[in-house]
Order: sequence, then C-alpha cells, then structure tokens
Amino acid sequence: MKPLFWFVFLAGLGYFLAGFLRRRGDYAIRCRPVLRIRLAETVAVLFYFGVLLVAGWDFPFSPFPAATSWAGLVLTLAGVLLCSWAKVHLKSNLTVTLGIKRDHTLITTGPYARIRHPIYTAFLLQFLGAALVFDSGATLLLLFLPFVAFFYWQSAAEEKLLVEHFGGQYRRYRVTTGRLAPKLLSGGSHG
Repeated sequence: MKPLFWFVFLAGLGYFLAGFLRRRGDYAIRCRPVLRIRLAETVAVLFYFGVLLVAGWDFPFSPFPAATSWAGLVLTLAGVLLCSWAKVHLKSNLTVTLGIKRDHTLITTGPYARIRHPIYTAFLLQFLGAALVFDSGATLLLLFLPFVAFFYWQSAAEEKLLVEHFGGQYRRYRVTTGRLAPKLLSGGSHG
C-alpha cells in the first residue's frame, strides 16, 4: 500500500511542478505576504520531518489500519486528480508566486465552478490521505492541520488580490462557491 501511495503522490506532484517550469508571467499584482506564508510552510514541513524522522515521534490513530490505509489511498488519488483537473482549467493563470498576471482571467469552470481554491483542497486531500495510509498521528497533527491554516491564510491573501483585480465579478463568484470545499447551501458566508 505504501509504495502505491508514493507512486500516486509523487506522480501527481511531478505533474503539478512540471507546469511551473514552463510558466513565466508578467504580473500586474503580487501578493505581499507570500514570503511569510512560504516561510511558515517551510518551517512546518521541516519541523514535521524533524519530529518524524529525527525524533522518531509518531502515533497510530486508527483502530482499523488496513481499511484506513485504503481510504487514504483513495483520498490521495482524489487529491492528485483534483489538482490535475484544476491545473488544466487554470492554463496560463497558474502562478509560481501568489499574484495576478496582466492577462489573468477569472476561471469559473471545472472544479472552479464549485471551489475557489481547488489546488489547495487537492493538497489537503493528499496530506490527509498520507496520514491515513501511514496511520500517522504526526502527519495529521503536524502536516495536515497546519496546512489547513496555511491554505486558508494563503487563500485569504489571494482573494484580496482577486477582488482588487476583478471587483464585483469576483465578489459574485465568491457567493456561489466555497473557499476550500464546495458550498453546500446557497447564499451564506464567503468562507
């Protein structure tokens, strides 16, 4: 199960990162807190690997590790597929840093019809999948949960730029979509 997880995860990550090698852009607006966000993410990942690999601290959390492992693999695959689907719809709008390109268009098709930040959601599914595949409480506490906060922080910063650039068009889009998960009820908050 674990080798299959690594194959799915690394194949998806490779496909995602390959897009950045070809993408350069002329940015109209850049996100100011991006360095703080990336630093916090990097510190969290290094802390996670330090705790897991160096200190050897981890704990299982599932009473049914075999079933949990399969569920984790399904979540990981769903995350890879969602990320790939979102990347296909973003096309040239995919950015290395948080920013709005001069020729940026508002994408509202594919996964963006329901979720404003499906790539962040996809990575969260993959982190949660990893926690389940490895039955790792450390992955859940030190990787998945911090990245929920980081992606919320990052999406909030990104949405300020999108409102600045697209104005009312983006505000209307926010009403009908969820930030990191599909909106279950119409109307409601902008979360």
